[in-house]
Amino acid sequence: MDTLDTRLTVLQRVVEDDEILPMSSPIVQGASGAWPDDDQDAHHDLLPLQHKRVHNRLKIATILVVCVAAVVVFSVHMQYSSDPQMKSGGMRLTLLEPSNGPGRCLDGSSGGYYYRSATANRALHKWLIFLDAGQWCTSLDYCAAMNSTFTSSTKNLVPTEVFNGILSRDSITNPEFFDYHHVLIKSCDGGAFLGSVNESQIYHDQQIYFQGHDLLKRVIQDLSTHHSLHSADTVMVTGCSAGALSAIVQADAIRSWMPPSVRNFGVVAENGFMLDHENIHSEPHFRGLLQQIYTLHNASASIHPACASARSAAEQWQCLMPTVALEYIETNVFILNSVYDPWQIGCILLGTDAGNDKICAWGKGEYGGCVRSILNPLVNCSAEQLSTINGYANDLVNTFNAAKKPFAVGNSFFLHTCSDHCVLLKADWQPHLMVANNMSLGDRLNTWWRNHNSTDVQASSAAPCPIVNGTTSCHVACVVAEDE
Repeated sequence: MDTLDTRLTVLQRVVEDDEILPMSSPIVQGASGAWPDDDQDAHHDLLPLQHKRVHNRLKIATILVVCVAAVVVFSVHMQYSSDPQMKSGGMRLTLLEPSNGPGRCLDGSSGGYYYRSATANRALHKWLIFLDAGQWCTSLDYCAAMNSTFTSSTKNLVPTEVFNGILSRDSITNPEFFDYHHVLIKSCDGGAFLGSVNESQIYHDQQIYFQGHDLLKRVIQDLSTHHSLHSADTVMVTGCSAGALSAIVQADAIRSWMPPSVRNFGVVAENGFMLDHENIHSEPHFRGLLQQIYTLHNASASIHPACASARSAAEQWQCLMPTVALEYIETNVFILNSVYDPWQIGCILLGTDAGNDKICAWGKGEYGGCVRSILNPLVNCSAEQLSTINGYANDLVNTFNAAKKPFAVGNSFFLHTCSDHCVLLKADWQPHLMVANNMSLGDRLNTWWRNHNSTDVQASSAAPCPIVNGTTSCHVACVVAEDE
């Protein structure tokens, strides 16, 4: 559908004997530069014939502009009112133009994002950009197997989608951000928005692209060009899991892509604080995963320049480690983390190596009955298994307490013991019920967001709080998944 701006541009011309006269032409405006008006009708006989003809055509053009505007407004209204997803707060899919540069998914399909405009005057210049969680691939074999699945492609995305939690339009459950411009950037690159390889790689007759970093940057540019990000004054970048890791690692770079008008910028990272921790077999499993991501996807463009400068080429992969990246970024951050994050338990603590691939241990091996899935972790665990899991939680808390960034002025955090991976987008997200240190997650996050540029923001932690057999959480407000 043509945009209203395009149609108005076409109508901002008056054709006189096959000559296009712009609206700014002295012939159209008159010698004084003033627009003709009805008070001049009495003097039309004194005007040259060409002036009268242009004047009449201008009136016709004005009528046409009004008619076209009415049609466009009506058609947009019908389009939205006829789409139940849009009526219920849905967001519309936009795919990047492939010819405009790198930014493809793993399978070569166009990168994309879901967008919905602000709904209130107070939020016209406020944006919330969410980096989607996604699957990682660490070898060409693994990436080829992932190719064209829902985690590596945009080919099967629906044109409109409803998202919940912090992207909800519900002012009751999401009072601080419900009326912002909302963006969700789809994860489809297999590398946490970190890769930057211009050309595709051919493997077993498949084309594989590693362009996550380029995709992320292209989306930001697209939002400025085709929407109103160019005039934003407030931008929150948030994400979960791989999206949160990327938001931490690339926080300062993303800030540099924003327009000069942005005065309030911050990152909210959920379960992106991941440990450089050995698995139960004493293997540096997560370290190996990041090393392979860095090399295979060429993540060198994503790491902080100061971190890269402080390390040899062989050690620069360490800049992808969240605990390391936090030492260098200047952007204010809010860390939201579960000390029993099911992804970290299944993929770092219990993860295993299968050749060049890194495999999560959902429902497999000796912990199969204990850690069944990311949606239903920590059930039917033995006392010994719970002791191992509680040990990882304690290590996470100790590592966190040793970090400087979360405790510095302008930053904050909320550690909890719910076995949840991505509460920020949950349909049953109830941030006012998750309480630590006498303040809820919702209040803690909102207080930080309103004040992080000016005050020493306090933080909340409900950890450590050991899980015991038969109890999935120390928080009564946690949402516990039903048995699968």
